[in-house]
Amino acid sequence: MSRSRGKTSRPVQSGVSIRPSSPCPIPCGRVSVLSSGELLRSTWAGGEWFLAACAAINLLILLFFFPKTCRKVVGDGSILPRRRNQTVLQLIWNRRQKKVASDSESNIPPPVQFVEPPPEINFAWSKFVTSLVLLCEKELSLLFMYDGLVYAGVYAVATADPTLFRDIYGFDGLKVGLVYLPMAVGSIFSVALVGKGMNWNYRRHARKLGLTVDRDRQMNLSNFPIERARIEIAIPPLVLSMVIITAWGWALENKVSIGVVCVLVFLLGLGLVSTTSVFNALIADARPGKTGAVSAANNIIKFLLGAAMAAVIDPLLRPLGPGKAYSIITVLYVLFSPCLYLLVKRGMKWREELREKEGEDTG
Repeated sequence: MSRSRGKTSRPVQSGVSIRPSSPCPIPCGRVSVLSSGELLRSTWAGGEWFLAACAAINLLILLFFFPKTCRKVVGDGSILPRRRNQTVLQLIWNRRQKKVASDSESNIPPPVQFVEPPPEINFAWSKFVTSLVLLCEKELSLLFMYDGLVYAGVYAVATADPTLFRDIYGFDGLKVGLVYLPMAVGSIFSVALVGKGMNWNYRRHARKLGLTVDRDRQMNLSNFPIERARIEIAIPPLVLSMVIITAWGWALENKVSIGVVCVLVFLLGLGLVSTTSVFNALIADARPGKTGAVSAANNIIKFLLGAAMAAVIDPLLRPLGPGKAYSIITVLYVLFSPCLYLLVKRGMKWREELREKEGEDTG
């Protein structure tokens, strides 16, 4: 539900280093250097074996501990999935409890629900087309653009800073990984702060409107200013990110103490991960019925802007230096910040217009 969405924000997820919602690829990528840096530096074979071992460990964790969560398979979690969809831990537990699930269907009947008739034509690529259509919606396009811009700033740090640390401080891969550990710590702190902040602000706006928040029911957001409730929480970490990215660039250019750099890295992780977590929650809230398609559309913009920033940051650093280069990123954040103002002022109206349009289409 929207009120408790803040509790699900987390700095890591399976496959990437942040929630779909997940924004920041730096901590996990840099922490891996701690273990693999020496291997990669000494021999490519050692690095490949290290990656293969990590993949095998990840696969074993998935097979043993990650249960099936698809609603069509397990419903609300009360339906026992087929044997091939159960984890090893579930198979052992169910065997001891003498629970048996058929290979064709669950032994627990699913709850009776109204099922809409399937569409006459169902193309395999329909979800991809839906994601492209979502890119054209007013509210989502602004959200995607600004979230992608913040993500591009993350890539600017992740792509260029290993080279900067090597050139400025003479660090090897292992030491670069150690420097980025504070960012992982900052991202962990961001989960607790942002999750509680989003829940608190959601309840605050609900009280203003005289609404009762129920943990067990999805609240209708038709007349709820969810954009304001979320963006108010995103502003402080966004401002922090702007200040720290600028300070980060000038600190590297002036070759300050590595202790100062570590403090800035911690604050950078805190600010960037907090900001992107709030945006990801708002993106899911804006289109609750199409979360998968919205997430895919967001990833299209996010990774395109991230790739563009990764391509231009090195050419930008050479003539300007880290101070001016990272200051330009901050200026971009400020220049595009009116997008957030438009979302707060017009977001609820745009959602209402979209509902009316979809009602006419279905009617």
